Amino acid sequence: MTETTEQNAVIYARVSSTKQKTQGHGLDSQESRCRDYAAYKGMRVVGVYKDDISGAASKRPAMERMLTYLREHRAEPHAVIIDDISRLARDMTAHLQLRAEIAEAGGILASPSIEFGADSDSQLVEHLLASVSQHHRQKNAEQVKNRMRARTLAGYWCFQAPVGYRYEKVAGHGKMLVPDEPFATMITEAFEGYAAGRFQTQTEVYRFLTGQPEWANGPSHRLTHRHIRKLLQRSIYAGYIEVAEWDIALLEGKHQPLISFATWKRAQERMKETAKAPAKKNINRDFPLRNFVVCGSCGEPLYGCWSKGRTKHYPYYLCVQKGCADYGKSIRRADLEGEFVALLRALRPSHALFAIMRDLLRDLWDKRNTVQRAQADAAETEIRKIEKTVDQFFDRIAQADDARLIDAYEKRIRELEERKLLLRENPRTSRPAQIQYLASFRTAMEFLANPYKLWETGRLEYRRMVLKLAFTERLAYLRGEGFRTAATSLPFSLLHGLEGGGGKMVGPAGLEPAT
Repeated sequence: MTETTEQNAVIYARVSSTKQKTQGHGLDSQESRCRDYAAYKGMRVVGVYKDDISGAASKRPAMERMLTYLREHRAEPHAVIIDDISRLARDMTAHLQLRAEIAEAGGILASPSIEFGADSDSQLVEHLLASVSQHHRQKNAEQVKNRMRARTLAGYWCFQAPVGYRYEKVAGHGKMLVPDEPFATMITEAFEGYAAGRFQTQTEVYRFLTGQPEWANGPSHRLTHRHIRKLLQRSIYAGYIEVAEWDIALLEGKHQPLISFATWKRAQERMKETAKAPAKKNINRDFPLRNFVVCGSCGEPLYGCWSKGRTKHYPYYLCVQKGCADYGKSIRRADLEGEFVALLRALRPSHALFAIMRDLLRDLWDKRNTVQRAQADAAETEIRKIEKTVDQFFDRIAQADDARLIDAYEKRIRELEERKLLLRENPRTSRPAQIQYLASFRTAMEFLANPYKLWETGRLEYRRMVLKLAFTERLAYLRGEGFRTAATSLPFSLLHGLEGGGGKMVGPAGLEPAT
């Protein structure tokens, strides 16, 4: 009696993505059907290999492991069972390549869905089915691309959410981008700081973002030095969508912008400017008055340094101008900064002057609104002219045959469209004047009431702001004597002039002689 030997077999299963692997049962159902087929054919399954990768790819981790196993056991030919021909590949080139590699490794393809054979008819059927599988993949890709493009044209971003945004289902919109706090606020501050020059280089933007405590547990793995430039170039943060491969440029999006278009535009201009060396890390945080306070003897800026003592380092300010009477003579940081704080506290005016300042600010605000209304009318006129010019350029493009001329027209159209966006942005994003006035007035009065409050936050950017807003010139400090008379900005000098009694209020008769 002849003894029958079971043929060994391996199962290969594949799905297109990790999501299908983790959220579906595609791999398990493929394995189940292949095992049933192996039992029906009297085969013994000795291994199962599963991939979650596109059918267009020929290099796959599990496939490579299976081929290695087959080569090691070439003396015992194994059946390679696949649930369907599309599980092997969805690309004709990949199918033929994998088919040849499996055969070279000693494998024999088998499937419950198709009979593989070496005759011409079997190969014709196999190739036709492989070609149909490729067509299905390409058709699905086209349909997905068309749906994504249509949704993009409707104003919705359809790709991975940028840092500072996340996807959320919104009634009437489906899944759309929404600000992801606290990272959205960080991105806003980074853009505005770079556009305004607070961050001189992209390296400083990187330091600012990655230096935030929340960033440690956030999207830091998606941000490196080389990513900063790409981040700053993205108009999506200004509320617009651009997809170059679909010829979509500056399309207004449905998502909430994190910055104004003007801020984004200024950031683009700054990136084209001559690069500057990044600021020295930490030194200004240790010495916030460095380069703002000057030596009272020679007028050169004081520098900050740490001096090594027996047990620790001590902070000092000093003049480094050779030939100066105070050259190299140190001033304790605590002494200089303590006197500066006293000077800053002395700027606080009395409460009696706030009524005068409130009326003055209100009058200035009304005048500003009048000017803005005139500017808005002029902007609308310019927008209409731009739209007419753009239409003319489109007519020229339709009649042009020279590719270089068409490119020049398209470049000019983009410039005009950007100009139109800048003109439209202010009316579109502005709040009612009364609300704006109250917010601006509150902020201004809080600062005027106590500039030291902003200084004591300890944040270097706020301290620099205090120096710029409170003083019109650098402060002179003479070693052993202290600060000389400070030149304060107009609001403080005006308030203190009134408070000091240096002038008198105009009476009811006004400036004209009484009659």
